[in-house]
Amino acid sequence: MFLTDILSPLQNRNGYFVANSLQFSKELSDIEIDDKDVSVSFDVVSLFTAIPVDKACKYIKKKLKQDATLFARTNLDIDYIATLLQFTLSNNYFMFNDRIYKQVHGCAMGSPVSPIVANLCMEEIEESAISNSPVSPKIWKKLPNCFAPRGT
Repeated sequence: MFLTDILSPLQNRNGYFVANSLQFSKELSDIEIDDKDVSVSFDVVSLFTAIPVDKACKYIKKKLKQDATLFARTNLDIDYIATLLQFTLSNNYFMFNDRIYKQVHGCAMGSPVSPIVANLCMEEIEESAISNSPVSPKIWKKLPNCFAPRGT
């Protein structure tokens, strides 16, 4: 939970997050939808295990450097936090049929830090997709990750 307390406040700062479907519907009520507009919904599959750990750590380190409130939560420096995160994400073990295996890619299912890492990585993908799109979306919103621990 140590890393989750440090990283959790980095989430949902880009303006695309909505807390629930009620907030989403309220925000949509102010949008005029034309006949030529298209509604698209994305559902990410197997996100945790598909996250490249090195890229995730690099992006999260960038987010930590931009966080003015970080040192109110911890006295650890950013490089040390990134090292802890890299270690945590790279050393996931599980048991199947009485054998121990090491997960070699992505975030572990069930790890408290995995939903936060997944959300932050999705934010990076969203921000990149929107800024590089030849057609700017009229509205872009993301509902909460259903696997996130309560309160994140």
